Order: sequence, then C-alpha cells, then structure tokens
Amino acid sequence: MPDLLLELFSEEMPAETQLPASEDLKKYIIDGFINKSVSYLNTVNFSTPQRICIFVEGLASVSQKKVDLKRGPRLDAPSKAIEGFAASVN
Repeated sequence: MPDLLLELFSEEMPAETQLPASEDLKKYIIDGFINKSVSYLNTVNFSTPQRICIFVEGLASVSQKKVDLKRGPRLDAPSKAIEGFAASVN
C-alpha cells in the first residue's frame, strides 16, 4: 500500500500557530479522503518553525467505486416532472 508525505514550507511560524496549522492540514486532508471514499490506515501530522507536514500511511491502491442511485419520475409522468428531474441531476 502506498504512503503519502505532504510537506508545506513557509516563513517562520510562531510556536503557538504550528500545532493548530498542522492539525488543520490533517483535518482538510482527511475530510477530502472521506468525501472521495479513499481509505487509509493511519495519519501522523507534525510541524517545525518553517514547515507543516502530514504523513498518510497505507493508502488504498484502488478506490472503491461510489454509485449514487436516484429514482426519477415514471416514464408516463408529465414532461415537466421529467425535465425537472433531468435538470436536477444534470
């Protein structure tokens, strides 16, 4: 399983902002993985005065396909209902 190391460089950060910035980066990355159904084993985040990092261990090589099933109107429904449904799902 592949791993990911994301390291962001910056100007020197004050000590009190390093940990919150590292936690925020971890939250954004993990939320993105959850939204896209990407599985992983573990994450570790850390920071220094000039960088914030996240290490994601055990990323899935292949993502599971996500299927959304949306039921529309019957075929003999009024045309406005069919057009409205088609517009709502692009």
